[in-house]
Amino acid sequence: MKEELDLTENPKDFTKLFVFALLVDLVAHMVAASGDEAFEHLVFLWSGPGDDLLYGITSIYAFCYLVNPATGMSGFGTMKKAGVEKQFARNFFRGSQYTFFCLAGLLLLGLIGAFLAPHPVSKGAVASFHQHLSLVFPVSLALITGLTFLRIGESNSTLWKGALAAGASLFLATAIDGRWHNQIYHLLANLENVLAWTVTISWVGFFAAKTEWRAQIIRVPSRTTSL
Repeated sequence: MKEELDLTENPKDFTKLFVFALLVDLVAHMVAASGDEAFEHLVFLWSGPGDDLLYGITSIYAFCYLVNPATGMSGFGTMKKAGVEKQFARNFFRGSQYTFFCLAGLLLLGLIGAFLAPHPVSKGAVASFHQHLSLVFPVSLALITGLTFLRIGESNSTLWKGALAAGASLFLATAIDGRWHNQIYHLLANLENVLAWTVTISWVGFFAAKTEWRAQIIRVPSRTTSL
């Protein structure tokens, strides 16, 4: 029997909704790159209210997961308890680390694919991954810097290496595109873009959920024997 999507009972089920939104987003960019006017209205429908709505819903559940992975949205009241900000920071840093590396790698592969085979599929993939990294990079970096400055969370070298890889991929994509002023403007403007925040929380929450097992292994305390 196919497992049903239950965002209330299973805190990790939002990851399925995120993957669905990501696939629709990817297809929409590929269709837009093809220039097919028959699907033009559908593309506008997605890039207008569609992505805002779907990523908005996903980000709410992702945020609740980042605050409390055990209960998610069903434990909404636990946000008022002490210590949730450190839990959020710990999960956000881990999720951001994987998000940076993943989007940087996907964008780089897309650029190589578009160079070797300039097709609407490869061009759409580049446009989609470039947009997502442009949305995620400034917001995630701002939150990481703020949380670190407030000493709510502790960053690590791997996280900053991921940020460097993401920045390098954006630099390469911008160099190929050539519109430096436009790209810099959008990076700064995304700090006040609601879609940028919802997409960032969705990406970070996704990887925080998918790597939870790794975090649990790292936090396992060592056993000592008393004499």
